[in-house]
Parts: sequence; C-alpha cells; structure tokens
Amino acid sequence: MEEESDSHSRCPKCPSIDNDQDIADVDDIWIGCEACDNWYHCACVNSYSIPYRLADIDSNSNLAIKKKPEPRKSKRSKLKHDYAALNDGITPSYLHVERLPFLQTENYEFKRMKGEDLTIDWLETDPNSLSEPIVVPDPAGLDMKMPASNTSIDHIAKAVGIDKPVEVIDCATQNLSKYPWTLGEWANHYYKRRQAPEIEKTLNVISLEVSDTEFAKEIIPPKFVRDLDWVGNFWPQHKKKDAPRVLLYVLMSLKGSFTDWHVDFAGSSVFYHVLRGSKTFYLSRPNSYNLQQYKMWSESADQGSQWFGDLADTTYKVTLEAGNTLIIPTGWIHAVHTPTDSLVIGGNFVHSYGIEGQQKIVQIEIDTKVPLKFRFPGYQTLCWYVANHYKNTLKDGKKVHERVLSSLALRIDNPVNENGVADEKALKIAKTYKERFPADDIEIGPFELAAWLNFNEPLSKKNVKRRRGETKIVKEEGIDEDWTEPKISKETTSVQRKCKRPFVNDKGEWEVDMSKPENGDGEDATIYHSYSRIRKWNVSQPDVYICEENINLTQTYSFVK
Repeated sequence: MEEESDSHSRCPKCPSIDNDQDIADVDDIWIGCEACDNWYHCACVNSYSIPYRLADIDSNSNLAIKKKPEPRKSKRSKLKHDYAALNDGITPSYLHVERLPFLQTENYEFKRMKGEDLTIDWLETDPNSLSEPIVVPDPAGLDMKMPASNTSIDHIAKAVGIDKPVEVIDCATQNLSKYPWTLGEWANHYYKRRQAPEIEKTLNVISLEVSDTEFAKEIIPPKFVRDLDWVGNFWPQHKKKDAPRVLLYVLMSLKGSFTDWHVDFAGSSVFYHVLRGSKTFYLSRPNSYNLQQYKMWSESADQGSQWFGDLADTTYKVTLEAGNTLIIPTGWIHAVHTPTDSLVIGGNFVHSYGIEGQQKIVQIEIDTKVPLKFRFPGYQTLCWYVANHYKNTLKDGKKVHERVLSSLALRIDNPVNENGVADEKALKIAKTYKERFPADDIEIGPFELAAWLNFNEPLSKKNVKRRRGETKIVKEEGIDEDWTEPKISKETTSVQRKCKRPFVNDKGEWEVDMSKPENGDGEDATIYHSYSRIRKWNVSQPDVYICEENINLTQTYSFVK
C-alpha cells in the first residue's frame, strides 16, 4: 500500500509552487464540482466563502442550504425488463418437479365417460354426478369444436394478435415474468426453446383468454359445459360486452412446465382438451380438511418448498394424452405438470350444481386476501342474475331440481358467519353483494329477491325450525320508525322428493318426519306448502324492514300410490 505523502495534495486550481500564496491549513477543505467531476480546495475557488456560523447564515438567507425537492414518484411499480428471462437459464430448479417421479399417489381411476353421456339428465339422476373429475378419452360425442392438433403457435399469435400482452410464468419461481411479453415474443421464444432444449429456464403460458378474437372462431366448448355455464346462460345479452370472459383459454406449455397447487377462481369447474402433448394432474378432494389445509398452506411463507400433497388426506394422479378431455369439478385442489410440450384448450365455468362449493372457495379467497385480479370477474353480479332467473322460474310454477334449489338461498338480509353469529366480516361480504346488485336489470330489490329464494328451499329439519314463527327485524338505533303499510303476500309452492309416510307411534299419535332420508329410502311425494308473508319497509331507509314469514303455514303431503 502506498504511503501517504507529507506534502500537501494539490487541486487543479492550486497556484504554481513558486507562488507565494500559502495554502497550508486549508487543503483539508474541499469542494466537488458536479459538472467536471473534479475536487478543489475551497481556498482555490474564486469568490467562494463558507459561512461557518449560524449568525452568518441568518443574516443572509442566500447562504442557507436549500434542499432539492423530492422527485415525484409514480404510484405504479417500475417495471424492470427481465432480459435474462428470455433465454438465460440461471434459475434454481423447482423442488417439486424433481420429486414428481417419486411421489406417492392414490391408486385410483377416475370415471371415464363418453361425451354423449355428459348431460343435465345425468346430473339430476345420478346423486354422485360431478363429484369427481371425469376423463373423456374420445372427443366424439362432446359436441364441441376444437382447432386442429397441428395448430402452430405462430398461427395462434397472428389470430389473437402478435402485439397482445401475455402473462408468462417462470416455473422455477411460480411468479409472473417481469419482462412485458407480447404474444409474438412468446411465439419466438417457444420455438427457440424447442430448438435449444439446453435453455434451462422453463416458461409457461396458461392465462391467455381468447374470446372476441379471430382464434375464438375455431373453438366451441363442449355442449355439457355450454349447458351449465352461468355466464352464457344468465348474463343479459344487452350487456354481453361486460360479461366475464373466462371460457376460452389457450395453454401453451413447454416440457417441464409446472403449475403449483391451486383452486380455480370462485371454485369454478374447468374443462381441458389436449390438442397435442400431455398433461399430468395431481388432485385432492375439496373436503373440509383439505380446504382448511389449503387455506393455511396458501398463507404460509413455506409455500414454495412445501408440497401440498403431503398435507392433504389423499392425492390422486391422472395423465391426459392428445385427444383426451378432463372435467375438474367445483373446488378440486390441483397441480399440473407438463411431461412434453403441449397445447391445450380449456375454460372455467360456474354452474348451478356446484353453488355450495363455489361459495366456500369465494370465502377462502376473501379470507386469504386474493387480489381481485386473480378472482372470477363480476362474480357477485353474476350470482344476482342467476338468483333472478330461478326466482322467475319458480314464480312461473316450473320445477327446479332439488340439488339446485337447496343451494340457492341468499342471506344478505341477515348475514351471519359460520357460527350463526353476525360479525363484521359477514356484514362486509353482504354489503359487497348489495353494491353489485344490477338494479337496472332486476325488477325487485336485493332483500326481496334473497327472501324469496330463502323460502323456496326444500324442507328439512333445520329449515322448518328456522321458519316457524320467525320474525326478522333488521334496523339500526336512532332510525325513525316510519313504516309503510304492511304488505301481505300469499303463495303456494311445491317440491317433489322422497320422504317417509306419516305413521302412528307407540303413543297412538300420528308422527310426521319432514326430513329427507339420508340413506335414500322413503317414497316419492309432492309436498305443497302454502304461506303468507307480511312485510313493511322503513320509508327513510328502504333497506331496513320488518318481515314476518310463514304466517298460517300449511303443508300438504301427496304420496304416489
């Protein structure tokens, strides 16, 4: 290391050595010039003086040090181009992918069906229908239209738009790439990666929705899906431009791609049709235990290193080949591995035979604070359109299958949590539903619609106990009780199901069990229930009302001989 010189250090403005100016004792005071990036002795700079005392500064405000104002910052996060993400492979391998060949899964075969057997009639006659994933080996009978199996990524990019932004997932981190990809750039990378497998970075595209594009003209989902889809069946045609677009996705996955465990938004069901390549699914049932484990796992900091399958009670595995179609029912928790480069057409749909499961997942999304970007768009508004449809169906005297009817109740008028107690979270959820009520499309208000559906639930011990002599009062302190005239409505509805015949017990008394037999025993019967409802509204606040339901409730049983 160089030794320090005893002589004074010189700056560019120091006088020559033979000059008589004494610069001793000041050469330790320097000033930097931002223009030329040089440093100078303060004594060597012309017309420069340093105010050492506060009194000097106070006497001349020009000497005060003035801070430069903070630059304005955009609220949007600054996007740094991740150019390394394009081709470099400097990423750690995802632990789960290395484990996949050695994972223990349940040796269980999911149901395989012909496309023509997937019908609404099957849903309503088989009590176990759509409770498990279904594999349709042959596309014949599904009444759908799919692109050719040799459809190129270039063709998709041109049909959808080469400049269309696309979200690309880095499988090593399970995060979206920071680089702002376009579909054209993705097509180039896709082919470059196939030609150069040594590129270790594995990228995946699974969220390209293509509705309202030229490519959408080449796709028609299976008829079974179209018959169930809430958006296609219940969203008003005159507001079609605002309808959720989640039914037509193109999934372009390179070999080795992996999507970690997840539940599709709002518990929506999914259809996957493999055009080419293969996909391996790892699945767990959406029972209470697994959903609780999933909720904790999704909030855990160890999510990336913890394989959810180790927490679930059982994990199943199913592999799809080209030409296969898979239907994943409501709420199933799943992960996906891509053994070979693949092209898949898929879509999400919510439906009337999975309402209870859908609501459970929506609640989990709320509890775990899933960003709105990753939730089912317009779900609450869609629920109102569905509720209004079934209200009109029942009002017209048409039958609604019990499996649907039992799940339709909306309790926004008296929201409660899972323990039956009103709390802040339940009230907030109810408020969200009310705020997204499409009042211009539905002739009655949210409370009236909810109450209408609540009554039309099938009878059960819990429901009958809740209804008898029940008085609902929803009001706040300090509100002037200025009520409208009581409105009395009388209606008779009916439901068909199996139940036990009335019988004479040991005391010689007639006994009636209105509950549905758990084991499926009993006889076919039509149950008519006539009721009166009295309701009056607060004039100043229409959302506040008093309602007495089931006044003079009469139930009549008619058994088939």
